[in-house]
Amino acid sequence: MLPLSDPLWRELRGPYGSSEEVPLLLTRLQEQYDAEDKDKLIWEHLYHQNTLYSCTYAAVPYLAVLAHNTDNPETKLDIYIQCGIFEANNGNGPENEVAAEYARDGIQVSPETAQDIYRSYRKAVAGLGALGPTLIDYVRSEQPESEKRYFLAAAAAYAGSKAAACMLLTFSGGDEYVFGCSECGEDVYLWPEEPECETLIVYKDDPVNEPDQPGSRIERREPETMEDGGFRVLYRQAELVGDATMLHHLPELAGDTDCPHCGVRQHIWPGLLRIFNG
Repeated sequence: MLPLSDPLWRELRGPYGSSEEVPLLLTRLQEQYDAEDKDKLIWEHLYHQNTLYSCTYAAVPYLAVLAHNTDNPETKLDIYIQCGIFEANNGNGPENEVAAEYARDGIQVSPETAQDIYRSYRKAVAGLGALGPTLIDYVRSEQPESEKRYFLAAAAAYAGSKAAACMLLTFSGGDEYVFGCSECGEDVYLWPEEPECETLIVYKDDPVNEPDQPGSRIERREPETMEDGGFRVLYRQAELVGDATMLHHLPELAGDTDCPHCGVRQHIWPGLLRIFNG
């Protein structure tokens, strides 16, 4: 971990410039997990528009320590989800020894220090992922479906299913999904049949713009028949936390439909993830 007293913090970058304030914010959060300080740390220094920064990787190990040390399940869950969102948007592959953001941000740092920061980040992420099972009961009994969805996204990211995590974060409301046809490339829209109905219907155009267009049904597929191991893990996690809407949607998102533009049969799940696999 990069010591909070290290002058390198002044050189690390966030979305709005230097991260010299980050050590102070982390110290204050260690003393009291204050929502205002936390929001300032996350949104002004560590994360902006799905983008991570050089200081993000140095700060996450300290957040992980907070999550492990606190007895407050709300704080633990908050850090678990937020760092899971970071990991979902971490574009560095397993072969990376240094986060690419250091070159992008023009950070002048020794290779050894940059490697140590990223190793500490990877270790912190592994430890945070291990917290997931300890949060299941709390998420199931105390959290609304909206928060359960974020938990599922974070759990997917920690498990290495980053595309699935990003898909869940993008469509976190669970009331619409969009995928691109593998044949013609056109967008296909999945919306609930009715506002109070969870069954998804396939539409050619965005129902916001074309509310009266005809739709077609999805041929559902049972989760256990899916070859994608990440999908099966996601379904099991949804069962554990009791996300009823997601449990209804996943067999449809795993299903098949004819593209309303070109008529070619589509397996929906790969289409949903394709945009996030870059």
